[in-house]
Amino acid sequence: MHYCKLASLAESTELVVSELVTNAVKVTVGRDGLAVSLRVSGDTATVLVEVWDADPRPPVLKPLGDDGVPDPGEEGGRGLFLVAMLSSRWNWYPTQDPPGKIIWCELEAVGREGYCST
Repeated sequence: MHYCKLASLAESTELVVSELVTNAVKVTVGRDGLAVSLRVSGDTATVLVEVWDADPRPPVLKPLGDDGVPDPGEEGGRGLFLVAMLSSRWNWYPTQDPPGKIIWCELEAVGREGYCST
């Protein structure tokens, strides 16, 4: 076996993909002929997740409580918080054709341990 840092990112990547795709589906459903788009790419130390949706408005990071986390009693609003906490950086940009936006995040394996077979 050789050292494989990306194996340690599997759970975090799965969670951010789930959060971003869930949000994208919510804002895209009902828009004729449009579907969300997901792209996951990486190298030996990072994973890049990009999700397109049909809503051109910027994503909204909900206000945090006094303890620095979203209100657990709220119905939603924790998705982008989780993305921000699990990724080394994230952002978004508008798209023109078709109109909408891409939200992206990058996860880094720096300092993480994991193994995979060659």
